[in-house]
Amino acid sequence: MDDDGSRNLSLGEFRKACRDFRVNIDPGQIDTLFRALDRDGEGTIDYDELLRAVRGPLNTLRKRIVDKVWDKLDRDGNGVLEISDIEGVYDPSRHPDVISGKKTPK
Repeated sequence: MDDDGSRNLSLGEFRKACRDFRVNIDPGQIDTLFRALDRDGEGTIDYDELLRAVRGPLNTLRKRIVDKVWDKLDRDGNGVLEISDIEGVYDPSRHPDVISGKKTPK
């Protein structure tokens, strides 16, 4: 889908993807959809823009879960996740790659 590897979809790539995935809408609607998904107006759809459109807004339960995780990770409460916040709550020793020896805990 991302033919040039830019991690963004141009209008041409988006049109091609719609054809490849047999999205049954006319070309004018494809262009309209592209403009709607391109939230920042830069002429491309980046991963976050596409993900937001596909996933939609968080429902109440998912939002509560995200808020709880955020509160646990943001240990100093400054609204920014820093490495020191994550190091304080995440133990990498149980990660499958660490257990298998592919990676170290640091």
